[in-house]
Amino acid sequence: MTEPLTEYLQTIFKALGRILHGGVPAKKRTEIVEKFNSPDEYVPLMVLSLKAGGVGLNLTAANHVVYFDRWWNPAVEDQATDMVDARIENLESLVRGEFPEELQNFSRIWSMACFQLQKK
Repeated sequence: MTEPLTEYLQTIFKALGRILHGGVPAKKRTEIVEKFNSPDEYVPLMVLSLKAGGVGLNLTAANHVVYFDRWWNPAVEDQATDMVDARIENLESLVRGEFPEELQNFSRIWSMACFQLQKK
């Protein structure tokens, strides 16, 4: 379910992003996070499922977090936000009614996205 959101955001950023969800193997997960955090490679966005993204990750390169669908347990969102460095500049929540029409066709996205909005 994270792929449609990633495709849409890539058209906005005009750059490739990364996807992380529960089906990503541990080795690949580490590689994705390292590339996102690397000062040598600019990856402007990462879309994560809240459950996969909220556990054991450190996304220090992110300065914005956007929740694209609310989780029933606010502690899950808090845990996911905590993985981002304390210098977070912007935290946003979007409700389904604010989604672009292309994404409203998907019943549940359960995703968040982390962004680096400036090159290092």
